[in-house]
Amino acid sequence: MPWLEDRCVSLSSHNLRCVMFKRLFDFFSKGDVAALQGQREGLLDLLVLGMFIDHHVANAEGTFIQEQARRFEWDGADTMERFIDQSTGRARDVMGSEGATTAYLKEIAQLLSTSEAKTQALQIFEELLTVDGQLAPREEELLTKARVHLVL
Repeated sequence: MPWLEDRCVSLSSHNLRCVMFKRLFDFFSKGDVAALQGQREGLLDLLVLGMFIDHHVANAEGTFIQEQARRFEWDGADTMERFIDQSTGRARDVMGSEGATTAYLKEIAQLLSTSEAKTQALQIFEELLTVDGQLAPREEELLTKARVHLVL
């Protein structure tokens, strides 16, 4: 992935972020595109929810995800950009309700249909939440819920 290597050189002060994004894009690019589309969507939904849960959105991370994710084959009903916009709306809709957040995590778990996908998504999710070196209370609560709902 030379394009990602180049990006990581420009982000050299943020090595953990580069490792996380490399793992994210490995996840996006492995296997059969059609079979993994639901998993890609589930992972994006989980990451977008994590970015919004503490009401502090790092624009650079969101922009980076959008820029790089466009390089992968997207086999969804909508474009990648539209999916991310819709995912943002879904995240905002569930953030104020514990019941709605739990239901959404269960939906995401169904999209991440395999044990491997759930494990990898949970690892990437945890890295995203801690990329700034701290775990805000809302992030910690969401991570705990995600661990419960993403285990088999």
